Amino acid sequence: MKDEPRSSRAMRHGSGSPPVFTALSFGERFTLWSVRCWTEAARHGVCLHPVLREAFSRAGAEGAYLALNQVLCTATAAARRSIVIRPRNCLLVSADELMLLGLVADLQDDRTRIVRGTIGEWMAPWGVRAAMPALAAFAEHLAEAGISLPRRTVPRTPKVFPRSLAAVDPARCKLH
Repeated sequence: MKDEPRSSRAMRHGSGSPPVFTALSFGERFTLWSVRCWTEAARHGVCLHPVLREAFSRAGAEGAYLALNQVLCTATAAARRSIVIRPRNCLLVSADELMLLGLVADLQDDRTRIVRGTIGEWMAPWGVRAAMPALAAFAEHLAEAGISLPRRTVPRTPKVFPRSLAAVDPARCKLH
């Protein structure tokens, strides 16, 4: 595959190759970094919460930290399917990570109905009810701190990254 031209590799993945972390906006990178930190801490039993709290405090979005924690705790417990969250140092961005960034961007643009439907694909109905207020608060705290996420067109199914789905257990946030 090393000898294969870049354009043919991109064509195999659909309209383009998977997004790269460094190509995201600051708001997207900050949000995704936070989600990845939280997921790694949960997976490895490490307490990164003081690091996350400090990062959000320095960004001027102190309240966003607790809202993000509630969203991710709920997502982990109420997941209907595997949710692919990549490690902090991974340059690729999963379809689920893009969907999460899209949810925050949609809430910042007051598109609650779209978010409710999309999050319903991830979580059981009780999880949607529990996560929506926290996700809305997270998006609002970021916006108040001047951290906005651009709206992107994101695939609604995780077919973009089929190999990564084989590496996770059902209904759990796992790193690849």
